[in-house]
Amino acid sequence: MNFFQHQRQAKRRSVLLVFLMGPALLNAMTRRVMHDGVITVAKAELFRAVADLLDCPLPPFLVTEPDTGTSLNESAG
Repeated sequence: MNFFQHQRQAKRRSVLLVFLMGPALLNAMTRRVMHDGVITVAKAELFRAVADLLDCPLPPFLVTEPDTGTSLNESAG
């Protein structure tokens, strides 16, 4: 086998590996990202980048302010 044949074979194997193991990898990453109940921007963007590499693009995560338990009307009065 020459170099190009090895390269094609390696590419086929990597595509198959991503297809078979991609969902398991994303599931494991999801559990790890959410283990402490806090999803930081860095964690979310790393997760999105890996998912995109696995041809499973995700929408951006929205950053929201923490809920203080008061509505706008209560805090204005």
